[in-house]
Amino acid sequence: MDILALIAAFGGGIIGAYMGALPAFIMTGIYALVGGVLTAAGVGGDVAVNYLAFGSFVGPHIAFAGGVAAAGYAGRKGKLASGTDILSSLNGLGEPDVLLVGGIFGVLGFLIHYCIGLLPVIGSAGPATTDLPGITVFILAVVTRLAFGKTGLTGKYTGSGKREWFATGKGFVYNVVLGGGIGISFMVVLLFTAGIWFTCRTRLLPVRLFRDMIAAVCEKKQGRNGLSSFQTLVIFPATRVGIGSLVGVVDAVYSCGVGAVFWLWVTAILGASTSFIESTLAQKYRQPDPLYGGWRGGPAYYLHVLAERRRGKKLKRSVVAALFAVSGLICWCGISQVISNSVSSAFENAFHIPPLTTTLVLTAIAAVIVLRKNATVKSLDVMVPIMAVCYFVITVGIVLFNLPKLPAVFGRIFAEAFGLRQAVAGGFGAVLMNGVKRGLFSNEAGSGSAPCAAAAAECDDPVKMGFVQALGVLIDTVVICSCTAFLMLLVPQEITEGLAGMDLLQTALQYHLGGFGVVFIAFTLALFSFSTFLGVLYYARGNVAYLCGDNWWSQTVYKLIALAMLVIGGMQAYTVVWDLGDVGIGLMTIFNMIALVPMAKEALAALNDYEKRKKLQ
Repeated sequence: MDILALIAAFGGGIIGAYMGALPAFIMTGIYALVGGVLTAAGVGGDVAVNYLAFGSFVGPHIAFAGGVAAAGYAGRKGKLASGTDILSSLNGLGEPDVLLVGGIFGVLGFLIHYCIGLLPVIGSAGPATTDLPGITVFILAVVTRLAFGKTGLTGKYTGSGKREWFATGKGFVYNVVLGGGIGISFMVVLLFTAGIWFTCRTRLLPVRLFRDMIAAVCEKKQGRNGLSSFQTLVIFPATRVGIGSLVGVVDAVYSCGVGAVFWLWVTAILGASTSFIESTLAQKYRQPDPLYGGWRGGPAYYLHVLAERRRGKKLKRSVVAALFAVSGLICWCGISQVISNSVSSAFENAFHIPPLTTTLVLTAIAAVIVLRKNATVKSLDVMVPIMAVCYFVITVGIVLFNLPKLPAVFGRIFAEAFGLRQAVAGGFGAVLMNGVKRGLFSNEAGSGSAPCAAAAAECDDPVKMGFVQALGVLIDTVVICSCTAFLMLLVPQEITEGLAGMDLLQTALQYHLGGFGVVFIAFTLALFSFSTFLGVLYYARGNVAYLCGDNWWSQTVYKLIALAMLVIGGMQAYTVVWDLGDVGIGLMTIFNMIALVPMAKEALAALNDYEKRKKLQ
């Protein structure tokens, strides 16, 4: 035990009482974010993360827990209006004993954290390892309630009816959804539930109006400055067809069986309906783009409209809209690093090219494209159709060559999607959720990315752009992801046994195409990943403008930051930045859904109007 760390914990508890529990917890988060940024920059962030954010000074088990205990003590002694007030600073009370209680509980937090870490089962290296700061906060919360509360651990019931200890009916369903059921992430639950709802409200739009989707893509551009429907369709798969559609699908099948492919298809239908709603709204509430010409928009802009309606006045910026824009920029910056790391690794494995060489060439090419005004869309117009068609044609060729094996493959997919073996083994939930998760994270429907491109299109009806983006979801998830799955499933199991990720995919291609397969997948991955980088930089335009206004310096600064992340990612994988990317897309989804749920009726009304006009033609 470090005595100096113990002393620091006493000071940290006092700090928590001084500031207030919640402000102290916010400070913990700030230190953690600073540490993440420093780590990403390669200058070392372990001090901020390990010693400050989660260490013995302002860790949540120290400062936050100390602040909560001090508030409970002050409430018990009548020095504070409520012992549950964890927001107010307790320094204003002028009571040294309140601060002292905070310091004592800071020490208790340090000791409990230290002792649990020594336990062989649930400690830092045990088989049941847990979040040590989290469980310490929980224990101290119980101690605080028993020590300073007046109602005991569970509280006193003062109502007239029978006390309900376990929720039933709608309350139970709500808790299951809120808690994520059996380990399901909140974002997956949110997107899957929204997808089901939007699919029902649009009356199975992806199937019912598939011909209208094709017709919308084929329409000519209405104006001179904006994007055509086909160009927005190109940008959409450019950002989605990448690591998720290749290695991610392979990983889902490897981890949970081929049944995950079926649920991936189901998710495509649901995601297409969600994408229709968000893209229709983006088209409806787009704004002129004075910098690049044409139009711009996306969730930040229709979130702004929603905020103005609720406030009843014009706003310069909306907090929620700004938070979406910031989350998107964080996510896309993280994606830039992932892209360069994937490309440099693929070329090193296939051609033994040093990562530095690949990274510098990739960054130079990217800089030439993104730093020019309108070169991004022109590059994607050429790149995406070529790479998608090549991948699709080769895959279809492989499938046709192995056509006699295809019925057995489909049989495995459907059997394991609903199979008794998986259900008995407790793996049905894993099969379902991994297929759902892969589909959701591959097409990104509901995250708010696609609307940024949908808003830029020249279109005479917002509904038609909703059709275009819904078709993009089907192309990515049903066509590209299925191609990847078939490439692997048509290989004898004994050849791929024990392999995972890129190794599994390269082995599958080598089986089908020989040595050319390894080269092909390396170039395919490079093109897919590079197009993703160009696509997310296009998405960023409108969000940067929303935050910083219409100026070239902010646009250029963000592009330079993304290029810098490209260099960093190619040299070394910084998992913190990958995590920031995941956090970013999760926050994007949550903020986007804040607008989609109440504003979906506008997109549905536009759809009904479109169908009425169609009948009259």
